[in-house]
Amino acid sequence: MKRRRAEASAEAWSSHPEVLSKKMMNSRRICPADGSQYKDSAVGLVFMESAAGLAMELSATKAKEMKRRRAEASADGLALMTSCHHAVGYQQMNKSERDEATSC
Repeated sequence: MKRRRAEASAEAWSSHPEVLSKKMMNSRRICPADGSQYKDSAVGLVFMESAAGLAMELSATKAKEMKRRRAEASADGLALMTSCHHAVGYQQMNKSERDEATSC
């Protein structure tokens, strides 16, 4: 039954090429912003909203990742500076002990 209706509908449209082409042109509208053919439909709006939400979520995730990396780099740098400071202090202590030992 549905197939017969579809065939009859196709025949009706094919008998009016100007209507068919206009109908096809309207159904193939492309939104220049995202290339969507569904610019004027609810599906297109939902798609665009979800794409915008995903972009915002990814942006927030990237910001958190960058902040975490900066904190790690800062902690690594602080640990390196602290260990270098201790190493220099240790070397100076050994040098002064050596100086005292050789001066006697």
